Amino acid sequence: MTTAATPVPSLAVLFDNARTAIAAAREADLEVSTIGVSPEDFDLIERSKRFEERIGLPLRILGVVVEPDADVALGSVRL
Repeated sequence: MTTAATPVPSLAVLFDNARTAIAAAREADLEVSTIGVSPEDFDLIERSKRFEERIGLPLRILGVVVEPDADVALGSVRL
């Protein structure tokens, strides 16, 4: 009997998905103001960007503000 592994947040997966989504939106002349990510991914971004958080800057990926969104799956993004 095999059991499914618990998904682990990955900045590499998240950034690749965000880059692809942002590029497609910009190519379609759409304005991207925020990126929604899962709460787990948001925590990972927060930990990796402690300096930005400490000086009061919003967390960003590729220049776009990141916000937690409980409706977004791990590794996925919402524009």
